[in-house]
Amino acid sequence: MNAKNHLERILYIDTAIRNKVYPAKKRFVEHFEVSAKTIERDFEYLRERLGAPLEYSNERRGYYYSDENYFLPSLTFSEDELFALSLSLETVNSLGSPELTQSLSDGFDKIFKFLPDRVKRDLDIISSRSLYVGPPPAKMNVEVWRKLIKAIIMNSVINISYKAPG
Repeated sequence: MNAKNHLERILYIDTAIRNKVYPAKKRFVEHFEVSAKTIERDFEYLRERLGAPLEYSNERRGYYYSDENYFLPSLTFSEDELFALSLSLETVNSLGSPELTQSLSDGFDKIFKFLPDRVKRDLDIISSRSLYVGPPPAKMNVEVWRKLIKAIIMNSVINISYKAPG
């Protein structure tokens, strides 16, 4: 499957639905000159992989979103950004506010659903092998954190020497 054509079809379908045209499958088949089965796979992809609340209206004879607030996912994150987000969950959790922790956790679940498998795996490794304790230092050295993340992902042993302040 040509990824460019697939993305083009998904965006076109989304735009037609968002404009409340209630498009039928036949419209997309004719527009893209593809089979009905190809468009059906696009609908399945929207529902299953992108979480689209795609429904068919018998009355209007076309498709629509049952939740008008739905938008196609479009966020991308670097591993550093994702690690920072995971630290924010630990930080919020340490505040003792279950409601705030749950809200942030729900948001992360939505983001996590659309991440590439490699990033999911790396985040699982990081979270299972690291623990956030106490308040963050006044100034964090980002390079140190990057090296620690890389060592954790590569399953390396980390030796830490503690020194008294000053």
